Amino acid sequence: MPRQAKAAQAKKSNKTNGRKRKSEVLNPESIEVATSDTDEGIVLIAKQVAARSQNQQQKLRKNQQAAFLEEIATINDGIPGMFDNRERNRLVQNKLLRLRELLLRRDELDAALMQHTLDLDKLMSAAQRSLRTVVQTRKDELLVLRKVLMNNTNAQTDDNPVGH
Repeated sequence: MPRQAKAAQAKKSNKTNGRKRKSEVLNPESIEVATSDTDEGIVLIAKQVAARSQNQQQKLRKNQQAAFLEEIATINDGIPGMFDNRERNRLVQNKLLRLRELLLRRDELDAALMQHTLDLDKLMSAAQRSLRTVVQTRKDELLVLRKVLMNNTNAQTDDNPVGH
């Protein structure tokens, strides 16, 4: 009995109010597989997976922030031995030149886009004119056909008077 009591005491000390410690939940090896499909087992696994995922996201954010702050410190603070003023000025000048090149390229692309838009407008107006011409031609043809049909109808009624 004393041995079982010690084992029970050790298990209790590893848990807090029946819940696992945060370090155990976040440890991938500590994720338990539910032996049955009980709601409690499924909820436990879901909580463990969610906690692990949240921990990984926090670590990723911290690493990204640290890298960003290190990069800013390298550029802005002029860490001794990394950059002197001339080197920093040269880097800034290179970035400004690249920015000017990009702006010029953007202006060229804007001008080309404007030209293509104008060309497209011309094509659309030409297509509209052509369509109007086709529609008007079809209307004229229909009027001629209508007149011919009316003339044929009138000629037939004259040849075959009704009631004779």
